[in-house]
Amino acid sequence: MRMKSVIIGLLFFISFKPVAMSQNLPALNDVWHDKVSHNTSIAIFNNIYPAANIYVNDIHFLVAVDVKNGNIVKGIQTTDTAFRIHSEKIIGRRLDSFKSKGKLISGAGYYVPLTDGWYARFDFKNTSGSSKCTNVIKYKIN
Repeated sequence: MRMKSVIIGLLFFISFKPVAMSQNLPALNDVWHDKVSHNTSIAIFNNIYPAANIYVNDIHFLVAVDVKNGNIVKGIQTTDTAFRIHSEKIIGRRLDSFKSKGKLISGAGYYVPLTDGWYARFDFKNTSGSSKCTNVIKYKIN
């Protein structure tokens, strides 16, 4: 009977773990207080930042943290196909399906503005209408 209770307890914990461990998405320029992996990094234009892995509503994000200047959040990126903006899938969408025009940023990629500071990113080597969004990034692009 004890073993059955332990197994049921473990199954309960495992089924609710993603919800219990889910975090909030930080804002750009927030101070990051959690751990940062120096084995994982994000290249944002000419800068490479160590990153933190987080899950928000079961969606995986990388948070770029400027550890040299006070642990400031510099960018947020996801390649998770479950990511949505206003219920619309972004990752994998064709370039010609977006209403907004994007811009090519030399050496970084082709970026299409979305909402709330998010950008759909496309490979800069292939920017035809059939190109597909590879990731979504939140970063202050001037």
